[in-house]
Amino acid sequence: MSLLAEDVVVLKPQSTVEEYWYSELVPFRHYIPFKRDVSDLESIIERVLRNNTLLRHIARESTLFVLKRLNSRTISCYWVQLLREYSTLFPATQISNQYDNVTYYSSKEEFEQVAQDSSNLNTTRSFLAADLEPD
Repeated sequence: MSLLAEDVVVLKPQSTVEEYWYSELVPFRHYIPFKRDVSDLESIIERVLRNNTLLRHIARESTLFVLKRLNSRTISCYWVQLLREYSTLFPATQISNQYDNVTYYSSKEEFEQVAQDSSNLNTTRSFLAADLEPD
C-alpha cells in the first residue's frame, strides 16, 4: 500500500493473496500487472517504458486511490463492517451473561454494608466500582 501512495508506478504480480481493497484496483490504472511466474515481466517493462504518459497516469491514479480509499476513515469503516459481519457468526446464546446480576457500588462503605448481608452476596456478584477502574 505504501508504494501506491508514493507517486511511483507499482508492478504487481498476480497473486491469490489479497487485501480487502485489492478488488478496487484496476490494472494499468493503479498498477502494472505481471504473471506470477514473472515470464512476462521483461516484455511488460519494455512496453510500458515506451509510454511516459501511461506511467505518469498510473503513478498519479495510484496515489489518488490511496488518498481516497485507504485513509483512516475508510479503513475504520471497513473494520466496523467486518466486525459486524463477523459477530453474526456467533449466536447470542453462546455469549455468557455472567454479569447480569452484578451490582456496582459507588463507595467502599456502601459495599461493606451490603457485604454484611450474606444472603445478598449469595444472589448477586458485588464489585466496588473503584476496583474496576484502571490504575
